[in-house]
Amino acid sequence: MAASSAERHLVGHPGVGGADRDEEHVEVAHLGVRQPGVVTSTVHPSVFGQPVTFTATLTGAQGTPTGSIQFGVDGGNLGSPVALTGGVATSTAVATLGVGSHNVTATYGGDVVYRPGGSGLTHVVNKAGTTTTVTSSANPSAFGPSVHFTAAVAPVAPGAGLPSGAVQFLVDGSNLGGPVTLVAGVADSIAVSSLGVGPHPVTATYAGDAGFNAGSGSLAAPGQVVQKSDTSTTVSSSQNPSVFGQAVQFTAQVAPAGNGAGTPDGTVQFVVDGSSFGAPVTLSGGSAT
Repeated sequence: MAASSAERHLVGHPGVGGADRDEEHVEVAHLGVRQPGVVTSTVHPSVFGQPVTFTATLTGAQGTPTGSIQFGVDGGNLGSPVALTGGVATSTAVATLGVGSHNVTATYGGDVVYRPGGSGLTHVVNKAGTTTTVTSSANPSAFGPSVHFTAAVAPVAPGAGLPSGAVQFLVDGSNLGGPVTLVAGVADSIAVSSLGVGPHPVTATYAGDAGFNAGSGSLAAPGQVVQKSDTSTTVSSSQNPSVFGQAVQFTAQVAPAGNGAGTPDGTVQFVVDGSSFGAPVTLSGGSAT
């Protein structure tokens, strides 16, 4: 705004001996701050959770404006009025702005020279990026025992906060159960015990939420590695001791050892005195006779 001119008033007063004299009174009107006032943000656009401050810079035709600035966001005050220093005031930091556009204002309260005024800007907040880290309850694992997977979703700096929403786990490219809701940024899959021997790619896909972008992560290559389980084999005889000429049978019971699980299949070769006794016998329910 242009500075207003001084208003001059001539006021009559009685002079000596009854003569009147003119006395000049000068009233100086408040001047307008040069417009527009400049409002800037520390970063524009920002991402969800990122702290942002706003700065107002005022200049005037009659020296540097003093007084204070009240910052506002979307119609509400942002903190208390901030005193101008060298014509500059900076707001408190705010990290709670939601994704979208926000109307930021800086309202000048005026001083003895300058009238009140204001300016503003539109500040944009974008969704923050995310990283998804996948871990296994046991890797490598043995064939048979169940394993489960955990996904931890975190913001990418300068974004901040805890992502919400859900994660879908996939093993070998197929869904492992349904989507799992994040709790404090973490989700656990259902347990799975049906993975065959070998490597299995495991992925967790994050769907995103109001403040965070979708993303995904995978268990480090080669993924979940399932190894063969150890076994124990117990051999029993139908008659021991036996007498010469008496027929006997031998039975082998094969079971998983250690933390292995399930029922072994395949064949058993019986050996007597170091030589094969008949042909290999197929296991049935883990037993061969």
